Amino acid sequence: MQESQDTANVQLPEKLIPEDGRAQLRQMFDPMPNVAELHVYTEKDAKDVMSRFSLQIARELSECSDKVEVYTHDEAEAKELTGPEGLPSIAVRTKGSQHFVLRMLGAPLGHEGAALVKAVSLAGTGDSELSKAAKDNLAKITGGREIMVFGTGT
Repeated sequence: MQESQDTANVQLPEKLIPEDGRAQLRQMFDPMPNVAELHVYTEKDAKDVMSRFSLQIARELSECSDKVEVYTHDEAEAKELTGPEGLPSIAVRTKGSQHFVLRMLGAPLGHEGAALVKAVSLAGTGDSELSKAAKDNLAKITGGREIMVFGTGT
């Protein structure tokens, strides 16, 4: 993906998450029994604004609690997860698990940021928050499934 000069030179704020937001995130993340891993996939050197934003927001989330860890990967590693068109992307999982709670393609701007925080919480608690009826119905499904949810900023 070729980034234009206009967006490659965009300066991000020093902090994306204000201190009052960090305090709320600490309250949410610190009691989690598990560590949530954020795997951030970007183009090499992460120079484009969306990759820089994705890395910065992930790092700021990890600064809120030692229950959140960030791992960075380049485009070669991303091909396994998302394909080359899916950069930047963030994958969230419970530490030690092979399954991701969420795979987000693109930077977590707007409502996607709330979805990212919720995914961190789900990974950290290990609780799907599904009702017993929903879990019972899902238990009846045989074979693998991939659920995809699409969101837009409009």
